[in-house]
Amino acid sequence: MIAEIRFKNMLSFRDEAILSFVADRSKDMESYHIVELGGDVRLLKVAVIYGANASGKSNIIKVCGFIKSFTSVH
Repeated sequence: MIAEIRFKNMLSFRDEAILSFVADRSKDMESYHIVELGGDVRLLKVAVIYGANASGKSNIIKVCGFIKSFTSVH
């Protein structure tokens, strides 16, 4: 599983941006949204990207697609 994605100097992101799947200590709906990978590692199963118009939401999806192109077999 992916714990976080860090990138910079891609598309509209000059500074480093981080998309993190690390869960906080909240117990709300834990059985639905969190995977425990042993030890102290807790990751979210899903993430939501929201923000104002022209804030880079679509570019985050494009970055994820770019990363996927390195890991997928065509």
